[in-house]
Amino acid sequence: RSYCPLYRGNSLLLSRSDRPQDDLFALHQMNDEFAPETASLGKYFKGDYMGPILYFDRFYPHENFVFCDGIRDFVARNDEPKGNELNSHSPYIDMPMRPPCPTSGAFPLFSLVSEHRSKQLTQTTKSAIPIAGVHDALSAKIFAQHKAPVLFLSGFGVSAALLGIPDAGMTNLVEMEMVARRVCSTLREGDLPEYEPPPLIVDGDTGYGGSANMLRTISALTNAGAAAITIEDQVFPKKCTIAAGDKIRIIDREAATQRVNAAIGARNLYDAKWSRSKSESLTNGPGVWIVARTDCRLAFGFQETIERCLRFENMGADVVYAENLQSFDEYQKLRSKLDPKTITMVAQVQEGKDSVKKIDGENGKPLLTIQEIGDMGFDLALFGVTPLQCVVGSLQKAAGSFLDTGIVGQTTNDRDITLADFESLKKVVGFENLETFENEFPC
Repeated sequence: RSYCPLYRGNSLLLSRSDRPQDDLFALHQMNDEFAPETASLGKYFKGDYMGPILYFDRFYPHENFVFCDGIRDFVARNDEPKGNELNSHSPYIDMPMRPPCPTSGAFPLFSLVSEHRSKQLTQTTKSAIPIAGVHDALSAKIFAQHKAPVLFLSGFGVSAALLGIPDAGMTNLVEMEMVARRVCSTLREGDLPEYEPPPLIVDGDTGYGGSANMLRTISALTNAGAAAITIEDQVFPKKCTIAAGDKIRIIDREAATQRVNAAIGARNLYDAKWSRSKSESLTNGPGVWIVARTDCRLAFGFQETIERCLRFENMGADVVYAENLQSFDEYQKLRSKLDPKTITMVAQVQEGKDSVKKIDGENGKPLLTIQEIGDMGFDLALFGVTPLQCVVGSLQKAAGSFLDTGIVGQTTNDRDITLADFESLKKVVGFENLETFENEFPC
């Protein structure tokens, strides 16, 4: 077997085995100082080497590891590994949680954020990971085909696209789960470019009720394929934060803490059941991330926003963010108050096509680019309804011309509409791959 330690206060184990758990227990038999329960499973990439990896909570000295022919070959091809060099390529750099099981929904998101953080260390121009808010399988597929790194299933978008109604607490868990399952299924179908499908963050609303509802919400959306689930602190039934403005209704801080704690507890319970069903002996990081969100800025002020985010961070939420902050200064102050390792997100609505950056103290809250968001130290930049705005704007403009002549894009009023030709439409939905399959397997 092949082992290689990495140093950064913890130890990592490289393995060429198909079952790295066997490597761990082989080590345990050779040296009973190894504690199997302290390890979690992940992946490791360097040069032309790719293999599973075991990540330990505690440090084990160099002499406890065994070097065999496989790892000597790896070292010879890639030069003698140094602790710092290997850790700079490690997927575990500066992450606040242990890596999830590679088969879990959260693992691609974990890898994306950790790799992005590693790259940012050497970049002079910072940026955040852009997240497009999608509303159905087709919008998700189009963004995935353009290599979107991560997607967000928007409650506003599902309310509008599925039911044609406002995001005001009228969409339920069954409807969100149905759309999430369809989106995840579409992303996994295999007709995307040659890369891993993007992870999907799903809007979990308020959890749709009390503890029992929260348990079902986390379980249902995790089963649907979510990589992460957002939970917010509005009164149930909720309303879109931007639409509600200063009339937004928010639960008190203790109730908000209890709600996020219930979401984390439900996730942990699901993970424990999943591990038992798979006879998984290793302790991994969370299988789905809990994204704790506060909407309290206009109801209770900025200081309360900071206090809630700190509470969410301290209780173990995987991602923390605040909606509807009102200035550059507020974003900067919030990020500075949180631990640098905490994964953070900024969510914005582009109010119109001609929106320009607003200046603090003159025209209200800013519209930030992903570069500005990253420069402040945030990891994720969510634009939750921009794709839906594009769809609605195009359909509104096309409707008038279509009803006049049946043809779109021929008049001076609608020539700026981007109309996909029929061949492009067929390609987007997958006719090309379907016809290839039908030719190979006629029946």
